[in-house]
Amino acid sequence: MLKRIYIIGIAILTFFLLVYIFKLNSLHSEKSQGSLSFLNKNIKTSPFIEEKRNSLKFNLPNNENMWLQFIQTETQRISELTNDPDSENSRLKKIAEQIPKNKLRSLIRIVLNFDRPNDQKLLATELLILSDKPESLPLLKEIALSETPSHLSLQLQQEFKSIQAQAIEGIALHGQNENKILALKILNDLNLKINDGFLSDRLQRSLWSLKGLAESPEQQDLKALSQF
Repeated sequence: MLKRIYIIGIAILTFFLLVYIFKLNSLHSEKSQGSLSFLNKNIKTSPFIEEKRNSLKFNLPNNENMWLQFIQTETQRISELTNDPDSENSRLKKIAEQIPKNKLRSLIRIVLNFDRPNDQKLLATELLILSDKPESLPLLKEIALSETPSHLSLQLQQEFKSIQAQAIEGIALHGQNENKILALKILNDLNLKINDGFLSDRLQRSLWSLKGLAESPEQQDLKALSQF
């Protein structure tokens, strides 16, 4: 998750940089805040997860308040990690796989609650992606199509846009498994409804990748960045 957050944040900078070059034929010097800028909190041990060597026992929250507490605690834990992101990704994957399909709606309620911090929305979205359940695909679509309240600051709106990009690319990741037909259907539908330049770019890249016509958006971003 940490690597994908970084890549999406860099992708936002790259997209607007290329647009600026195209229009003005000059370099853009503005620094991107990136989606990692809102992951700065203290660490806590999750009361919902019992870790024993390489195994995890996930005590699933059974109400909305407990879900909020779980996401908050896990977000604080992740924010202090500085090494071994692959191990953390594996840990989150194990957690996500244990979330039953009838509990996925609790995660999207957190994502679409604009009173919650964006880092918590980011984690909830990532758990939807890592669950690998077809029931999560319509929820990821809902995130991609949601409108950001106009009263939010520009920074918060940009951060949420990175979460929407994460959801779009997550749909394509689902499509790499047995959910390819459904993932393609959802991405094609989003292609007709999304007008935002950055999200449309991420959507096209995800479609091309899922159809086997291009590398993943992450790999495309890394290649584009290497040319600067």
